[in-house]
Amino acid sequence: MRLSAEALAPLLHGALEHEVTSRGLLPWRLPAAARRQTTDPGVARVAAEPSGVHLDFRTEATDIVLLTHPTRELTGDEAVDAAVYDVVVDGELYAQLRAPVQGVGTTRRGDPITGEVASTGGADARIELLPLPPGTHDVQIWLPHEERTELIGLETDAELSPSVAAGKTRWLHHGSSISHGFAVSHPTGT
Repeated sequence: MRLSAEALAPLLHGALEHEVTSRGLLPWRLPAAARRQTTDPGVARVAAEPSGVHLDFRTEATDIVLLTHPTRELTGDEAVDAAVYDVVVDGELYAQLRAPVQGVGTTRRGDPITGEVASTGGADARIELLPLPPGTHDVQIWLPHEERTELIGLETDAELSPSVAAGKTRWLHHGSSISHGFAVSHPTGT
């Protein structure tokens, strides 16, 4: 079965709001009212990077594929690194999956001298989770913390529903590059 981006909205946690785009669903860490208060492109970029954002659901599925469209912001000849998606199953880190890079997503490369930005586009990414063992599981898919990630959909071989943790109180923290996780190697590494 395939869930649309809109069907993923109730499963999305860690984002203050989300925007429906032409591709799917874009999680935002700052609400639109706060983003309108600044013209700094760096603030807009970081607000769209889903540090702390994850999908949280309960399922009996063994095969799960997340469809996304990543947008990478690079400077000069900086290399494109594969983004990491952390998969947590029943409260334990189950897998760290790297998104494909070649021909996938949008890459915006800024020239540090002229300020010009060149953009190249590619296909949507398919993040195939490792097969889950049989049974009912609470699954979290943590989005990469250092690149904008539009959610396109989710393919599964069984129904899913919001996890029991979905209604719990959450801690919301607005902070610095440290709390964003700029120095960590994967989304749950903070």
